[in-house]
Amino acid sequence: MRRYWERLATACGFGRARALGLTAVCATIFACLSPLRPGVVMGDSMAPSLQSGQVFLMSHVSPRMELQPGDVVVLQHEGDTLVKRVAAVAGEVLWGIDWSAPDGNPDILLTADEADYVVDFLLRHPAIGEVVRVEVPPGHLFVVGDAPNRSWDSRQFGAVPVEEVRARVILPRPTEAPQVPVLRPRSAVCGAGHP
Repeated sequence: MRRYWERLATACGFGRARALGLTAVCATIFACLSPLRPGVVMGDSMAPSLQSGQVFLMSHVSPRMELQPGDVVVLQHEGDTLVKRVAAVAGEVLWGIDWSAPDGNPDILLTADEADYVVDFLLRHPAIGEVVRVEVPPGHLFVVGDAPNRSWDSRQFGAVPVEEVRARVILPRPTEAPQVPVLRPRSAVCGAGHP
């Protein structure tokens, strides 16, 4: 490393300290102009994909960039900076169970096949909740954390405008989204005819 600075100083015709300063200025200018930025995960909502305290690299999202389900994004929502995974984009339909407060937002996400299965169960046990269908409106995204029990996300506040997305996480490469939990009624686990 020392030889690098000595060669740079000799080639430019000035001292090592000045070469170091010039390099620092160039690095700062590059960092300011670069679309890449570092970030730090705060909280456990994206575990196990991204751990609290983990450093990541994000790329600025331009209005023309298309986000896809599975992308991990950094967004600004109601004054909070959040790191979440895109579950669905505009026009896509999500199914889930709304059991806490009937607000139309699912507390648990389901696949369409699971929704068909769970509808029958919930019709027999309406106190548990209801199956809800959520269509993501134009210009919006439905975002969730990978740790659903520790995440404040679209299941609580609904779909978010694409304009709230500031960046997409590129490194470390976020792992595949965890499987949506499958609810199995007790009769399916114990066998037919059991309560």
